[in-house]
Amino acid sequence: MRTFVLVVAGCVLLTSSTNADTRGYWRFEETSDPVVDWGPYGLNGTTTNAVRTGDVPVDPIPQNGFANMQSLYLGGDGYVTVPDDAGLLDFDQSFTIEAWVKLSRYGDYSHYGRQWLTLKKRINGGDYDCKTTYGLLVNGGSFGENLPAEYGFGKTTDRTGSELLLAFGGGSDNPSDIWWIASYLEVDNTDWNFVSVAFDADNDAVRFNINDEFDTISFTDLGHFIPEDHGPLVIGAHQNNDNEWNQFLDGSIDEVRISSGVVPEDRLLNVPEPATLAMLVAGVLGFLRRR
Repeated sequence: MRTFVLVVAGCVLLTSSTNADTRGYWRFEETSDPVVDWGPYGLNGTTTNAVRTGDVPVDPIPQNGFANMQSLYLGGDGYVTVPDDAGLLDFDQSFTIEAWVKLSRYGDYSHYGRQWLTLKKRINGGDYDCKTTYGLLVNGGSFGENLPAEYGFGKTTDRTGSELLLAFGGGSDNPSDIWWIASYLEVDNTDWNFVSVAFDADNDAVRFNINDEFDTISFTDLGHFIPEDHGPLVIGAHQNNDNEWNQFLDGSIDEVRISSGVVPEDRLLNVPEPATLAMLVAGVLGFLRRR
């Protein structure tokens, strides 16, 4: 019976398919700017107050076998800006964000405790253009605390500030446009952690992930804002209505990938590629037969 279960599991992983399409993949392997996009669209970025280091979470990358020699240290005031004039990173449908993160601090339920991994919006826009297309916070801090309860989903009470949180729309001049989903999973240590969020527009659900833990939360879609003049993707920081940079990710990041569609669990970057899994299954089967 154990042999049968293993064979089925291997087949499921090997035949899993997805409509997801990599839109951008930033690995931080270069020695200087630009930050090279390893995806198909050449969305290269630039760094501000960030340093490349040899501290990496894993080498090679499990899913694709790429050698991993460097990460990017942001240190509490650094970030990456990726121009996106064609709006390839703007989504009002399903998408997935993945990255490894290593925080220097965590667990502060306050405005200061918000740490943004990715932010998609028009920047330098001022009060007239402050809406966010989407933003992923590694630590949500106190995001949403003063907003109407019906605009929050998932863990909306008893939060520590360490929860993963996905946000859309709004701005302080129009808070009724803001809605958000908070995970029950938390980045609550200073180790390297793999995080991902998959926004499933077809099923009105968000799949949060930290390392090997998953948390799926249903929501009511309250709308999306995609500007005609597409703003950049910002990695590691937030810009407020006064065009001031704040709410930085205090720590390091590596292997940031954004895809259209929902990337299946077995295709995430921290999961061994199917060929490797097949070898592992074959090895286990051989061991069981020998026994």
